Formats: sequence, C-alpha cells, structure tokens
Amino acid sequence: MPADVGPIAGLISLVAALDATDPDAFWLNAVWTDAAAQAEPVQRPDIKAGIDLPIPLIAAWGTEGVTVPVGVIPARWPGLRMPTVKR
Repeated sequence: MPADVGPIAGLISLVAALDATDPDAFWLNAVWTDAAAQAEPVQRPDIKAGIDLPIPLIAAWGTEGVTVPVGVIPARWPGLRMPTVKR
C-alpha cells in the first residue's frame, strides 16, 4: 500500500499478522462498517495500486470469512494482554 492513501471511509481497523504455525503465511484482517464500504475503496487508483502490487507474490489465497462486529475493545483496555509470537 502506498505510504499515505489518506482516510478510507468505512474502514474501522486493518491488522496484518503473522501466522502462528506457518512461517510462510500471514493474515490481513479488515473490519468495515458494511459491505458497501468495503467495495468502494478498490475503485480509488491509489488504493488499487497498493492492492495490485503484492498479488504476484501471493502463492495462494487462504481462508476468507465474513463476520458481524458487535463491538470494539480498545487496545489499551485495562488488563488486556496480547500474546507474543516468537519466530
């Protein structure tokens, strides 16, 4: 993705994570306000360029899922401990 694409309407969060068991895999999790908000950004040339760039490097697409968010827990929630994956 280009360094600064500016605000993306409807994007609540975007998390890139390494897979805990497969060193060649990673997960990209996006949370959108709704399906229309997810579909709109790929029409923007700056975002489309960022999406198209890594596609030749992807050997296979894995699991895709659709969920319904019911709330957001702030990252600084008291007592929240995030696991660390060591490679």
